[in-house]
Amino acid sequence: MVSLSVALPQRFAGFGVLLLGLSWSFGILLARHDVVAASGVPPAQAFGYIAAGGVGAVAASWFGVGAVLFAMTRLLRARAPFWSVLWALAGALPPLWIAAPAAALVVAGGGGIALTAVVALAGAAFLVLAARGVAEVAGLSQARAAACLLLTLVFCVSVLSLS
Repeated sequence: MVSLSVALPQRFAGFGVLLLGLSWSFGILLARHDVVAASGVPPAQAFGYIAAGGVGAVAASWFGVGAVLFAMTRLLRARAPFWSVLWALAGALPPLWIAAPAAALVVAGGGGIALTAVVALAGAAFLVLAARGVAEVAGLSQARAAACLLLTLVFCVSVLSLS
């Protein structure tokens, strides 16, 4: 169980994934409010449609990134169970609750320097919390846990660059 004072406890970590999906979806709704208004779909119903896709995409991404992070912990000789690594990653999500709507606005072209800075700072806070959580559940030093996250980030960026 991740019991860091700055991260979500394991019993609440699943809610963190749900909240991240909802906050991303809210950012998409804000960024595309003109399209939603032109569609004639009531905003609450549109948010339901957007949230169904957003929560699903975030949950799938969390699971996929968690699997890669688990593989990287194994690469560095840690023997943490898969679910422990996954819950440690989920426990570090609270900073991304703020970053997700800001990132949606930035991606849609509606954000400026301030929103980009919010995304960067929240992303850095997430990485710090994730490194602490992985270090705790995998029995790694902070440096090795950070290396696992760095390797995961390199892998994810390389996959994204292929598309």
